[in-house]
Amino acid sequence: NEVSSASLRQGSDVDVLTAGVSFAPTDRVRLKGQYAVAWLSDDEQSFGLIGATANTLKAFDQRSHVVTLAVSVIF
Repeated sequence: NEVSSASLRQGSDVDVLTAGVSFAPTDRVRLKGQYAVAWLSDDEQSFGLIGATANTLKAFDQRSHVVTLAVSVIF
Protein backbone atom coordinates (compact mmCIF):
# COMPACT_ATOMS: atom_id res chain seq x y z
CA ASN A 1 0.00 0.00 0.00
CA GLU A 2 1.69 3.19 -1.18
CA VAL A 3 0.84 6.58 0.28
CA SER A 4 1.31 9.56 -2.00
CA SER A 5 1.93 12.99 -0.58
CA ALA A 6 1.77 16.60 -1.66
CA SER A 7 4.20 19.25 -0.55
CA LEU A 8 2.54 21.83 1.68
CA ARG A 9 5.30 24.02 3.05
CA GLN A 10 8.78 25.13 2.16
CA GLY A 11 10.62 27.61 4.31
CA SER A 12 13.99 29.19 4.81
CA ASP A 13 15.08 31.16 7.84
CA VAL A 14 18.16 33.33 8.29
CA ASP A 15 19.03 34.80 11.68
CA VAL A 16 22.14 36.99 12.08
CA LEU A 17 23.76 38.31 15.24
CA THR A 18 26.58 40.84 14.80
CA ALA A 19 28.82 43.01 16.98
CA GLY A 20 31.55 45.48 16.10
CA VAL A 21 34.27 47.54 17.74
CA SER A 22 36.27 50.56 16.67
CA PHE A 23 39.47 51.97 18.16
CA ALA A 24 41.33 55.16 17.21
CA PRO A 25 44.96 55.01 18.41
CA THR A 26 45.65 58.35 16.68
CA ASP A 27 43.54 61.08 15.06
CA ARG A 28 44.28 59.68 11.57
CA VAL A 29 44.10 55.92 12.13
CA ARG A 30 41.08 53.86 13.08
CA LEU A 31 41.09 50.09 13.67
CA LYS A 32 37.80 48.27 13.20
CA GLY A 33 36.59 44.74 13.87
CA GLN A 34 33.30 42.98 13.40
CA TYR A 35 32.02 39.50 14.24
CA ALA A 36 28.84 37.95 12.85
CA VAL A 37 27.23 34.57 13.28
CA ALA A 38 24.42 33.49 10.96
CA TRP A 39 22.04 30.58 11.40
CA LEU A 40 20.56 29.22 8.18
CA SER A 41 17.80 26.64 8.10
CA ASP A 42 15.66 25.21 5.35
CA ASP A 43 12.94 22.64 5.48
CA GLU A 44 10.30 21.14 3.26
CA GLN A 45 7.38 19.31 4.79
CA SER A 46 4.79 17.10 3.23
CA PHE A 47 1.37 16.09 4.42
CA GLY A 48 0.31 12.53 3.71
CA LEU A 49 -2.91 12.34 1.72
CA ILE A 50 -3.80 9.17 3.59
CA GLY A 51 -3.38 9.79 7.29
CA ALA A 52 -2.72 13.07 9.04
CA THR A 53 1.02 13.02 9.63
CA ALA A 54 3.50 15.67 8.54
CA ASN A 55 6.94 14.40 7.56
CA THR A 56 10.09 16.39 6.98
CA LEU A 57 11.38 15.44 3.54
CA LYS A 58 14.58 17.44 3.68
CA ALA A 59 16.03 19.78 6.24
CA PHE A 60 19.35 21.39 7.02
CA ASP A 61 20.73 23.70 9.65
CA GLN A 62 23.96 25.58 9.15
CA ARG A 63 25.85 28.08 11.25
CA SER A 64 28.43 30.43 9.72
CA HIS A 65 30.92 32.69 11.50
CA VAL A 66 32.44 35.78 9.89
CA VAL A 67 35.25 37.92 11.31
CA THR A 68 36.14 41.20 9.57
CA LEU A 69 39.12 43.43 10.36
CA ALA A 70 39.80 46.83 8.77
CA VAL A 71 42.13 49.80 9.07
CA SER A 72 41.11 53.31 8.02
CA VAL A 73 43.77 55.94 7.44
CA ILE A 74 43.02 59.61 6.79
CA PHE A 75 45.68 61.34 4.64
